[in-house]
Amino acid sequence: MQKISKIAIGSLVLFLILAALVEAKAKTNKNIKLELKRNVLNAWQKNTSNAYANDFCFSPKHSRPSRPLIFNTEMPSNCSQSKVARISQECVFKNLAYNARFYYDKDESSNTTSIKDVKKLEASQDFFELAIDLTSPWSWVKSPVCQTCDRKGKNCKQNQCLYKNNSTKSSHVSKVFSSTNLKVIEKCGEIDQYAEGMSVVGQFITPEKLRIKDTTQFISKPKLLWAHALSGQHFLLADGVLGLGADENENAITIQNLNQQKGNQKSQENFREDDSPKDDYYEDEDDEEEEEEDDNNEEDVQQDKNNNNKNQAQNKDTQQTTSSKRVYEIYEPEMNMIEPIVKQYKQVQNKTFSLYIADDDQLTYQLIIGDIMQQYIYKPESNQIQYLRSLSNAELVDQYGLWVVYVSKIRIAKQSEELKNKKKNKEQPTDSDSESTDGLLPINSVNINNPVGILSLTTTAIVLPEKDLVPILNAFQNEFGIKCSISKEYLFFVVCEEISANKEELNDMAMIIEIGQVFIVHLQVNPADLILDCVKVNKSRKDSKLKCQMNLQQSYDNKIILGEAALRNQYMVFDQKESLIGFAPAKNKFNSSSFIKRIGHLFNKIEQVIEQDISYIVAFLVLIILSAAAFLVFRHGKTIFALFQGKRVIVVDDKNDRIQLSQHAHETMDESAIRELQEMSQQMEDQGIQNHDFNAQQAEHPNDVLKPVDLEDL
Repeated sequence: MQKISKIAIGSLVLFLILAALVEAKAKTNKNIKLELKRNVLNAWQKNTSNAYANDFCFSPKHSRPSRPLIFNTEMPSNCSQSKVARISQECVFKNLAYNARFYYDKDESSNTTSIKDVKKLEASQDFFELAIDLTSPWSWVKSPVCQTCDRKGKNCKQNQCLYKNNSTKSSHVSKVFSSTNLKVIEKCGEIDQYAEGMSVVGQFITPEKLRIKDTTQFISKPKLLWAHALSGQHFLLADGVLGLGADENENAITIQNLNQQKGNQKSQENFREDDSPKDDYYEDEDDEEEEEEDDNNEEDVQQDKNNNNKNQAQNKDTQQTTSSKRVYEIYEPEMNMIEPIVKQYKQVQNKTFSLYIADDDQLTYQLIIGDIMQQYIYKPESNQIQYLRSLSNAELVDQYGLWVVYVSKIRIAKQSEELKNKKKNKEQPTDSDSESTDGLLPINSVNINNPVGILSLTTTAIVLPEKDLVPILNAFQNEFGIKCSISKEYLFFVVCEEISANKEELNDMAMIIEIGQVFIVHLQVNPADLILDCVKVNKSRKDSKLKCQMNLQQSYDNKIILGEAALRNQYMVFDQKESLIGFAPAKNKFNSSSFIKRIGHLFNKIEQVIEQDISYIVAFLVLIILSAAAFLVFRHGKTIFALFQGKRVIVVDDKNDRIQLSQHAHETMDESAIRELQEMSQQMEDQGIQNHDFNAQQAEHPNDVLKPVDLEDL
């Protein structure tokens, strides 16, 4: 009984301690985490033309205009041209998507959802996935009337918004955002691929709630673009885009309404409201007229830039901006998805997000909104985060929202023999092996001509201008004996020929990208990250030579894009308020002890479960405690009652316990006490015999009645 009481009291104490820890954790948790799913397009995609979903970024050079284009896509009737926001976006071939899952439900009465409810939402398909895009300032999702159009926003066809999803049984999935709990804003938006054409067009909406799977909480009234026409998005492996571009709230060029500023006539010339828009995509016959208008408006444009971005105004190239670019320099407020999260969750105080996309056996891909999480950094006590300021460059003046770094040099490197032997023998690397450049031996370097690098997670490749890419390919041949070339057939990716079956030549090859000016950060590109895919030249032979597609691609417009291959070994922090980008070595399967990783992963999982379903855990513990109390009352009610009365109680459950208790008492008594106890026992036995004889006699003579005897008669 005493043991059971102690167990019950201990359980209650543990429960109270657990509740206090969870409450303290909830108060100190300063971030929101979203688990990401990685989808990648199959390699060896060819540059094929499709009338309703053209491959972007690969139009013939002679047909590319020198500035962004405007196309008059059909808008909803309640969206007049005075209520249209247009932006341009860097053209990147999308073969990668890191998707965050969101849920919409029709029950607006509850503010939280349990894991059980989230599974119901998953089963009912009431969710959609948005791909992270570091180059987009807007988030958008497909609407129920989603159509696929050509680049000029014409010839749209219904029900063509499909994408491949290897995780589902069907090879193609068509999903749309169809929640009825949303507010439709009477304003439309258009995203245009720079020098290519229309990409996304739709209407702005604010859903009442968007639930997040990992936190079982919701985002209140975020602002999205409800896309009803897409072009060049058939390679997008998601239902839309989660725009995490740099926040230009303070530095954006805010030309909100061209009709009011320039009059209806000039506005019509800019927006081209006629039914047959001027086809600048193939013809430049009206360039002189537009250039004359550019000269007239140059002074006004420059004044706007001086007031909004002093850094850009100091650059002489800013003066070359044309009026057609001005249409894209419209800042649409409240489009940042981070902003409503920071406003809603008071504990998330920093307008900062970080990304973990390293290849690890235990940790999963994560988008963390709020404070930095040291658990994703390799040895955070010695590897501090190095911050670089996101650059503002005149060449990108027509595009806001980009995270830009200074790329100073690309070094060609190979693995040291010591590190190769450790990986071959599956040994854990030492501390020195895991540093940013240790374990790799630089053997050649290429200086970058135009050192402006755009960070992107929509491509696996490192995209370089031809004049920077060719020296790298020459270094591959001179140092490793690998013959590589730029393949026009495969979307200008680098393809290497005559690779041995075990890829021995490629296992040594690596790169180190140096970014920054004052502070230098080394982005290490391992051999496995450089290879996109390899195929046999002769499929019938086991030892056939290989042809490998590399994660290197020629840029279509001479810009540098640092894709996943350059970023995945880094834990990246993006400070939207200060326009800072932080880098630190990320934990991966090569630099952490497996035992420590598993223990840490176990604690992380326990922590996530506690945070997500604390109400169920508390209810379960309360049920256990009440059940234990009810059992004790039922089994030992009298004993418990006696305890509360202050009596001393000895509980003996069975005969063996009584014998042991008697023996224990006998051993502790002295001789006089034993004799006294024996005499009392003998008297009780004699009395018992007398009572027994009397009862037997009364049973034999039931009619005999004992009469009282008077003492005087005696």
